[in-house]
Formats: sequence, structure tokens, C-alpha cells
Amino acid sequence: LFREASRDVKEVFNGEGGDPCFGGPKNIPMVLAGLYGAEDDEMSELWQESAYLRSHLKCYDDLNVMLSPSLKEAWHRGSFANELQPYFRDPRWVSIVNKLQMINVIFKGGHHILPKIASLSRPFGVTPKSPLFDRDLVEFSFKIPPQLKLHGSIEKYLLKCAVSDIVPKEIIDRPKSGMLVPVEAWFLGPLREFGKERLLSGLAPFEFFDRDFLERLLSHKLGSLRPRHGAKIWLLLTLESWLRGIIAIAPRDNRPPS
Repeated sequence: LFREASRDVKEVFNGEGGDPCFGGPKNIPMVLAGLYGAEDDEMSELWQESAYLRSHLKCYDDLNVMLSPSLKEAWHRGSFANELQPYFRDPRWVSIVNKLQMINVIFKGGHHILPKIASLSRPFGVTPKSPLFDRDLVEFSFKIPPQLKLHGSIEKYLLKCAVSDIVPKEIIDRPKSGMLVPVEAWFLGPLREFGKERLLSGLAPFEFFDRDFLERLLSHKLGSLRPRHGAKIWLLLTLESWLRGIIAIAPRDNRPPS
């Protein structure tokens, strides 16, 4: 939906908020994790938190091999999971679905989705509007029984029912498909050398990460079931860009070694 709010500023309505508020992806694997419990005794008290981090298929499972020895010494398994513990232990939320909803509204919504669309839209004179993130609607969604959000294997069940008279059935029933950026193809093709230069020449000197891991990542040879090389290269490139920006604005006497 597109609305001209003024001569120079335009408002665009979007559907952001449907997943975090009404039972979108990540709920089913987390419910299964709840049924099967912890993988080992070491993480038994943090199985929900660890499963949540693992479900995003980013770098959480790689930390033990990707971190340099000096950084690994400062990091211990479970440290990131501990950061999530207060949210999973919040007494206001009994069901795992509502716990996930609260975490996703805060982190995915407030710290990721909304800032992202704002920063992408406003330079072009566009104000993004996310009606599904309206405060009253979000508060109402917490009152909805979990089984009406995740109904068996049907995600966003009540939301789909609510729009069934205006949205075609083939759209409502189609499988979830993310709007993926083709980073896997980029870093196998046109951006391969660019990624190699930025990670091995730009990021490696900081000695945060094991160089052998970076080389295997860039060669697409991590060997796990779903390695997601492109997504991980992209994450490390953003870190390298951020570090480069920090160095550029830091006082010369306080700059880290290159």
C-alpha cells in the first residue's frame, strides 16, 4: 500500500510484524526442542536459550572452531544463552510460543526489523508504516491463546483466518518463503575475491577469528549439514566494515593495530 503523506514525504504500509506477533517461523523447531529437551547435561539449564540461538543457523554452532585462541579463552559455552535466560524465565509467559513472541518482538522487531526498514526507506523520502507492530495490536496478540497462533503445523493460524475473506487461498496456504538475498551465489561468483580480500586482509589482522576457519568458509568447505557459507561471510563482512569505520573515526593515538 502506498500513500502520499505530503509533497515530499510518502508513507508505505508493510506487513512486518506478522511473524513475531502471530506465530511465524522458528516456533515449530523450538516447540520440538521443548519436547526433546537438552542435548547434554552441560546445557540442560539453558536448553531453550541454546536452541533459540541454534535455530537461526548463523554462527552460534561455529564459535568453538571459528574464534581465535585468545578470544575463545574469554568466551565460554553458554555465555550467549545466559543473556537470553531472563526472557525465557519471565513469569508472565507460560507457553513457549508466547515466550518466543516476546523475545522476537523485542529483538527481531525492535532491534532489527523496524530500524532496518526505517534506515532503508527514509533516505528516499519514504516513511515506513508497520500496522502489525501497532502497540495495541501487539498487546492484544499476547492475549491470544498459543494454539491459535501455532495451530499444529500451521503458522500464524488466526491471522490467516482473519484475512481469509480478502486474501486468495493459494496465497494463504502457500509455504513460507523468505525474501532471501543471493549471498551464496554472490560469494561463489562475482563477490568471491571481494569477500576474500575483506576477510583475510581486513578482518583477519584483528585476530578475532581462526584464519583456517576463515579460509574454509571462503572456500565453501565448512562441511556441516547446512553450512550457510554466504550468510556467514556476509555477517563477517558487516563486522569488518563496522570495525573499519570505528578505526576511521577513532583518535589516531587510540587506534588498534592494523
